[in-house]
Amino acid sequence: MSLLSFTHRQAILTPIPAVYYLLLLVYGESRLAEQSEIPMADRLRCLAGLPYLLVELAPGQPISLYNPSDSRLFNYAKLTNDRQRQIWDVLPRVFKLGTWDDLKKGMISTQVS
Repeated sequence: MSLLSFTHRQAILTPIPAVYYLLLLVYGESRLAEQSEIPMADRLRCLAGLPYLLVELAPGQPISLYNPSDSRLFNYAKLTNDRQRQIWDVLPRVFKLGTWDDLKKGMISTQVS
């Protein structure tokens, strides 16, 4: 059972933004879009957040097709603690999940657009 399916089955929703980030790191957008074992809604939410993350983590660089050999998503570790916190705080909204409070309450936004 994958971590993503575990979080859904157990209704432990707070790890989902971090799992989405990891999925983007591992697969990149092209390979992630093709992963049929990952539910379509989860793939859409991951991919919806990618442009925001690339802009925030690599300012000034063009948003192009991301692939796992690209290191821009790893720039998160190089940011200041305050900047990391700013990005972390908006991850649920970036991934169209609602807010951290919604996830803590076990609610997930139904909007995936």
